Amino acid sequence: MKFPPVLGAVFVCLALAASSRAQTSAYSEVNVAGSFNDWNTENDKLRLIADNTWQGDFTITNRYFEFKFTTPAWAFNWGDNNQPNTNLHISGSGESGGANIIVTNDVDNSLFRFTINTSTREYTAFLLNNIGTNLLHNGGFEIEGSDQYSARFWQQNVPNLHGGEIGAVDRSDYGGGHGGSTWKGQVLGTWAGQGDSGSFWQEAPVEEGLPCAASAWFQTESTTWTAGVQELRLEFYDFDKTNLLASFSTNLSDVSTTWVQHSITGAAPAQAAWARLILNVAQAGSNGTFRMDDADISATASYREQDFNAWGYADEDDCYLRAGWLVCTGKAVSTVVIGSEEVPLARSGYAASLSNPSAVTNGSYVQSPRFQDGIGTISFWYRHGCEDPTNEISGPVNLAVQISFLGDVWTTVGEINNISSKTYRQFSIFQYETTPYYVRIIHTGGSTNRVIIDDVSILEPEALPRLMDFN
Repeated sequence: MKFPPVLGAVFVCLALAASSRAQTSAYSEVNVAGSFNDWNTENDKLRLIADNTWQGDFTITNRYFEFKFTTPAWAFNWGDNNQPNTNLHISGSGESGGANIIVTNDVDNSLFRFTINTSTREYTAFLLNNIGTNLLHNGGFEIEGSDQYSARFWQQNVPNLHGGEIGAVDRSDYGGGHGGSTWKGQVLGTWAGQGDSGSFWQEAPVEEGLPCAASAWFQTESTTWTAGVQELRLEFYDFDKTNLLASFSTNLSDVSTTWVQHSITGAAPAQAAWARLILNVAQAGSNGTFRMDDADISATASYREQDFNAWGYADEDDCYLRAGWLVCTGKAVSTVVIGSEEVPLARSGYAASLSNPSAVTNGSYVQSPRFQDGIGTISFWYRHGCEDPTNEISGPVNLAVQISFLGDVWTTVGEINNISSKTYRQFSIFQYETTPYYVRIIHTGGSTNRVIIDDVSILEPEALPRLMDFN
């Protein structure tokens, strides 16, 4: 089933590179077709990032759209006849030929990531660089699951595979919840006859490199509650959840009959696709319950500085996204061997080398995350992309600095022309924007040569600049 396009949509495709390219799939091509691209099955391609796992990032500015995963000409396509929710994030199990997947986006953010495993048919669609938004569903346990004693999204297959409850746990309204709410989740003492341990968990899709925080409010029902283990954990998994990539935990031994919030933070490591919050209680005593409410997983910040030193995997021209920063089309460079001499190309570690923009579809640029609290002074170091210091520069190159509210329409705020130096120079420009903005540094041509960017910094907005370097 296909629907007409949503009018006024702006759509940009970014086919991002995977860190490992030798993957297998039963399909040679998988794409996303939707109301935002007039249901085109061939133009907007996903990339094979792991066995049977396809992924793509897209700028879509309309607040409502529908889509399906598909091979060209609808030969094979996957939708969802039992879509768990329409508000982001959306994670579920698709069906061959299933219904259109419906998306409603409530925030001014437009960079989406779509992923599907065509073998298991597990899929997700979520917003990248979505800072400060709770990514968990039903974190307050207010929505009933399979019965009143279970919570939706905290049970396996109710409605998806991304939450669960184990052992002596239930959903309860006895005594109310945190902040005047009605319901909460709780681990039961041995009085319930269900054993002496229990846990709740739920996971949400994340972007590798971003710092994340898992938090919740906790309370014991009585002063006589005891347990040998009370912990909050934050774990990161790959898309198929076969590999635990990182784990962080904090002890909850100080929780009492007064509600208290605890949190644990950690950065999503390479290849991370899911962040999981876990309440784990073991060796419980016979009295009372241990309660949890208002659980939250969120990305905590976007890095305002980028030195590209963690980008060594980006070793050939492509589009790469890490911690909200995008290099497209380009690669990371460090040194080059000329004769017997190793010549540095980066100021330290690695730098971003942007390709000839006229030879690629996406252009060549470095793009920042969308900074929710605005942007101030923009600065970076740049040089000509010629790697051999003995060669004469045959063609200077040009750069432009641009800003955008949503990533669809860009305004040029600065230009650097006739770059011909093979030594680094710094560029800095004052901006004062207190609403959310992206920044990008774009190769605008001048010649077909490359240009190298390093050590980008985008400060928070200040009404008056505190630094004047006279550059």
